[in-house]
Amino acid sequence: MNFISRGRKMGMAAQLYNFLHNLSETVRGMKNVVLVASIPASLLEMSQEDEDDFKRYKKMLDRVGKPIMMSSESEAAEIIRRRLFEWDDDALGQNGKVNLNKQATDVCRAYADWVVDHRQQVPGWFPVDQALDAFKATYPFHPMVLSVFERKWQTLPRFQRTRGVLRMLALWVSKAYQDGYKGGRKETLIGLGTAPLDDPMFRSVIFEQLDEERLEAAITTDICGKPDSHATRLDQEAVEAIKKSRLHRKAGVVILFESNGGTTSEDATVPEVRLALGEPDLDSGNVDTVLESLVTHCYYLGGEWVDVCKEEAR
Repeated sequence: MNFISRGRKMGMAAQLYNFLHNLSETVRGMKNVVLVASIPASLLEMSQEDEDDFKRYKKMLDRVGKPIMMSSESEAAEIIRRRLFEWDDDALGQNGKVNLNKQATDVCRAYADWVVDHRQQVPGWFPVDQALDAFKATYPFHPMVLSVFERKWQTLPRFQRTRGVLRMLALWVSKAYQDGYKGGRKETLIGLGTAPLDDPMFRSVIFEQLDEERLEAAITTDICGKPDSHATRLDQEAVEAIKKSRLHRKAGVVILFESNGGTTSEDATVPEVRLALGEPDLDSGNVDTVLESLVTHCYYLGGEWVDVCKEEAR
């Protein structure tokens, strides 16, 4: 579309359109020849003239062509981890997918075992019996990190499925690496609750994707970003197991991510929160304790979700 826009400004719009039309008709009558035309899936960054041309070209190409989605949901995780991390040549299989080493596989198995042991407490849509495969497919991310964008955020008007996610995760990974290098807590997987919402730059990226700047007060008041943020304070006052894992803060972050978008519900469910927080040696009872504390103390957590959390905790 960028090329078409430049051609329009040079007075070549009709010439370019006619050329592509003639080319598509010629290819249509030939064997062993394929014409590939790549056009964007999002209209967010187009002017009105760009959008009009986009519709004209799409209509023309659809008449003789076959639409193909370049990446499916199952391939998204592979694309993301190949783009964000460097892998040894030995780690890449002939199919282009990453083959995990024993250490990484052991980590995935430990998380999968927790899910299997708590199958009655996680969402029914999660493939519990194939949990190991699910964790291996998204390593070093927890599956919930990537699935939340497919399950919920992709319905948001301003959400950018590829560039937006990559930019967000790049900042996320960079912060996780810096914290680990500085001697901070090292997570065995990058979980949904580890999103660095205390970083103003990361928060701005979140707000851009959600198209909602007013969340700043909710995040810094209830989750993190200030010394007296409710979840941060509750972690400091909690028992050692909760304090060490920063479970209040993680739960608050998960609720934020899971309560935006969604084709059927914009609420974060308790099973979703449990699955996102699930990790080896985690006492699921601590999750219930944390949720009850959050709904009691947080200012911006309310409505029916609070009642559901209290009922689940009981």
